[in-house]
Amino acid sequence: MKQKPLTRDFLLSRGFCCNNGCRNCPYMIASKTDTEITEGEETFCMFKLGMEGSYMTSLINTIFKGDMNHRFKLAKGYPELVEVCNKYNNESGYWQELVERWNKKYPTHKLYA
Repeated sequence: MKQKPLTRDFLLSRGFCCNNGCRNCPYMIASKTDTEITEGEETFCMFKLGMEGSYMTSLINTIFKGDMNHRFKLAKGYPELVEVCNKYNNESGYWQELVERWNKKYPTHKLYA
């Protein structure tokens, strides 16, 4: 019996990418050039620089403080930002790689790993 692919809504409600290449994955980021930054990554980097507004700063702090259940809920509205926060916390080398891409694209606003 052929299995049906998981729906985008189901994957989104889970709140993170499992890195299994799901057909409808809302978190899959196309292969990046050495300077490509997604919107979620840009928001996160601006937060790290202290240049993000109070709303996004509060949101990112809430994402970091939230348990998995609350992150699932936040991912419904901000899937890319929750994914970046999850990668920052869980993927070794992600932050260093993001800092390199950011510094190539925005050399006047340096980030440090």
